[in-house]
Amino acid sequence: MAAVKVKRNELPKLLEGAKAAGYDVFAPARAAEGWAFAPYEGGDVDLDGYLLTTASVKGFVLPQLEAFLSYDNDDGRLAAAPEGKRLLVGVRPCDARALALVDKVYLDRGFRDPLYLARRDNTVLVVWACGRPAPTCFCTSVGGGPGDATGADVMAYEAGDDLLLEASSAKGEGFLKAVKFGEASDAELDEAKATYAKVAEAMTPLWDLEAARPKLYENFEAEAWEEVASRCVSCGACTFVCPSCHCFDVVDEGKHGRGRRVRFWDACTQSPFTLHASGHNPRERKAQRYRQRVLHKFYYFHDNWGENLCVGCGRCVVACPVNVDIREAVSLVAGAD
Repeated sequence: MAAVKVKRNELPKLLEGAKAAGYDVFAPARAAEGWAFAPYEGGDVDLDGYLLTTASVKGFVLPQLEAFLSYDNDDGRLAAAPEGKRLLVGVRPCDARALALVDKVYLDRGFRDPLYLARRDNTVLVVWACGRPAPTCFCTSVGGGPGDATGADVMAYEAGDDLLLEASSAKGEGFLKAVKFGEASDAELDEAKATYAKVAEAMTPLWDLEAARPKLYENFEAEAWEEVASRCVSCGACTFVCPSCHCFDVVDEGKHGRGRRVRFWDACTQSPFTLHASGHNPRERKAQRYRQRVLHKFYYFHDNWGENLCVGCGRCVVACPVNVDIREAVSLVAGAD
């Protein structure tokens, strides 16, 4: 795979080259609340003060609300697949890993969602290795890491005044060839990767997850779930900021034979998620709903796909208005008698 070296002060030149090559470029920018990916309008990109965007990049490939079908009396039309190439610069490894997990749901096992697939094919992720994780980060405890290339198209490593960009996919290689910068050597890449490996080693593991995972399910009826969920207000904030949550609801909007069918993000922590048309709700209590969230992240998804659905970004910890912490939940329930 291709690898290039760019001076940090040449990053704007690289991004302008990407725009000239036909990419719509997005980069982290300061927003009203934290950071957000915004269209790149030129000039420097402030990556020094940036740790993690408030919302993940998931919305670029799986929009929060999307009309996928329109109809007019008997004539139904599927939405056209989106076109145009996009480049997301400064994506963190946890977010790229999360999209690789969501891919399993939308692209594997015999069904490939056409709208999701089109956005994934048209989006290049330039993943920025993380040199100073936040106190709420726990990626190494769930199989990831500050230099994890899972899901990346290009990995970017900071090395003094240089940026080393290494292609991790065919899309990424195509992008690096399009922008035409000097090559990075294998020795430079190895040294940079070793630096980020040390960052990972400094992150203390929270649990032995292989030992904790079966205990979460064995303690399905434990009182610890009630304790964990006692503060939860079922707002759904943890779900909506999560880069790997992928559940949705579908509704029809229209009248007089015309309308559209829409899907939108849904949250298993909210009561209507499992409400039956009969009025029966198999998960009436908050503890049941929060248990579903934790078990889906650490047990059910792993049972189906062999990987944890949580990527340890810590957004849910930050977003929760009442300080419910998924890290504490796993520790408490896994350790329950």
